Amino acid sequence: MGKTCLVIGGDGYMGWPLVLDLAFKKEISKIYILDNLLTRKNVKLVKSKSIVKIDSLKNRVKKLNSILKKKKVHLTLGSTLDKKKLDNLIKMKFNYIYHLGHQRTAPYSMLDQKRCVETIQNNEIGFLNIIWSLKNYSKNTLLIKLGSFGSYALSGIKIPEDDQIITIKGKKLKTKTPFPKMALDFYHITKANDSLFARAACINWGLKIIDVQQSTVFGVMTDYISLTKLYTRLDYDEIFGTVVNRFICQAIANRPMTVYGGGNHSTGIMCLQDAIKYLSFIRNLKLKKGQYKNLNSNPYSFKIKELAKMTKNQLMKVGIKSKLTYKYDPRYEKNGLKITNSAECGILRKNIKISDVEKEISETVKLILKFKKNINISVLNPSHKW
Repeated sequence: MGKTCLVIGGDGYMGWPLVLDLAFKKEISKIYILDNLLTRKNVKLVKSKSIVKIDSLKNRVKKLNSILKKKKVHLTLGSTLDKKKLDNLIKMKFNYIYHLGHQRTAPYSMLDQKRCVETIQNNEIGFLNIIWSLKNYSKNTLLIKLGSFGSYALSGIKIPEDDQIITIKGKKLKTKTPFPKMALDFYHITKANDSLFARAACINWGLKIIDVQQSTVFGVMTDYISLTKLYTRLDYDEIFGTVVNRFICQAIANRPMTVYGGGNHSTGIMCLQDAIKYLSFIRNLKLKKGQYKNLNSNPYSFKIKELAKMTKNQLMKVGIKSKLTYKYDPRYEKNGLKITNSAECGILRKNIKISDVEKEISETVKLILKFKKNINISVLNPSHKW
């Protein structure tokens, strides 16, 4: 009998490519998607849209099943805040559940009080509903959730995946503890809190949870997107656009690439293809009852100005001259200028052939050029201050 899987947030930037990857795995017989289309609604709210045209989720699933030649992927529209709908799904006792259903950006969580509360409710209460439902109906299901590398405290050292014995004023703690987290926006605070919720669920109820501390992801292509031509979304605006995608669109639209805070702060960076392969791979890890496993998905760390220069070089190769501007600092990015975080990534480095960042930037430039007429100049440059 085949394995079954639920992908919460299966319409999202990472959720849809993950669904595609899992759909072509022979050992997986059924995939269910739960999504409330929150990202589509919120991107529209800030007057933006995906530069790569994407179909409705209903049509995506229909086309994918047509390619697969069987009804393998099933869609439920709804939210993790709908406890009854969530319970009915989890009662199906999936082998794996992937939780990618967060409101996914820090800038959105800082827009105003309403967006902040929306983020907290969707991310925190939604996750609590998931783990309580697993406790009540499906304790043996493996839950794989996305954390965020951005929720770690700036330290200047390589962040371990395992808990550590911490020394304070020359005295060692008697128990291991998670690496410290410190977030300055409400989105990343929800990610930090989720890690504690997950630990408590494992210790108290015997759940099995893998918590992936994910770095910033860019690009739009994976093997199965290339095969099916069922694209994922690509956002480029100041609220939802990740840094490299935003740089490329600014330059193609003949606008300066805005490098926040001088660009000396660092970020983890990862190609979409690698992030999806990793999430797909780790479903095969064998966890014991009550085990919480923290993993880092952060193969590279760069200063933002380094990423800007790499992007500029790739743009020049296709005849696009771009300028960098360092003046604007809407998010207090000057904090921790001299501190660079990097991470241990044991399973990632051993099992995934990590893509070359510059090559992936080049491929992303070529793809965005095909859709350049869809760029809305009015949402490119930063206007919101934290």
